[in-house]
Amino acid sequence: MSKTLTNIRSTFTFSMAILYLINFFVQSSFLHWIVLILMVSVIGLSLVVVTGSSKVIGYISFGVSIFLLISYGAPFEVWEKALEENLYMIVMFSMVPLLRIPIQYGGYFEALQSFFRRFVHSRSRFYLLVSFISAFIGVLVNLAVVPLVHEISKASDFNANKRLLSSAISRGFCTCTIWAPTMASNALIIQLTGAEWHLFFPFALFSGIIGDC
Repeated sequence: MSKTLTNIRSTFTFSMAILYLINFFVQSSFLHWIVLILMVSVIGLSLVVVTGSSKVIGYISFGVSIFLLISYGAPFEVWEKALEENLYMIVMFSMVPLLRIPIQYGGYFEALQSFFRRFVHSRSRFYLLVSFISAFIGVLVNLAVVPLVHEISKASDFNANKRLLSSAISRGFCTCTIWAPTMASNALIIQLTGAEWHLFFPFALFSGIIGDC
């Protein structure tokens, strides 16, 4: 049952993302309502299966939001806007990992693995290369970079050192989480503060470099 709900939720989320992008160009009210219905369905399915602290935070957040909207007698348009406010971030997280497909099947895997076999003969080189790849590719594919880099690193014998591998991937990935435009936190900060990306980027990138030192 749990697997079925997960498959349904994944299908709804992907369909919602595709329709959202299509409607961004065609501006159809019909597609808009379809996206809205799919989003409500995804939220409902997610609330059913979420666990731990995420469940507590999610239920409290939704409860408080619904209470405030009802208390102030918010019209339907406000409810609709509240639901759609961060929809683009859901679309981003749904679609960005698909960028791993051309990287994985476009011949890049073989080239990177060949580079590992040829030049990576020490722990320090392995650490630096894995961190660099995680930071660089993570900007493009977001969370998908973790299994991607893990697969690439299998070309090296140092892959067996799980502590070294996990440290290298996490340090490299954390570097790009501070400044990469594909990260939800940065998109949210820019939206809420109204900051300009070209002003935000240098300071965020510098913070990312410091975080990796």
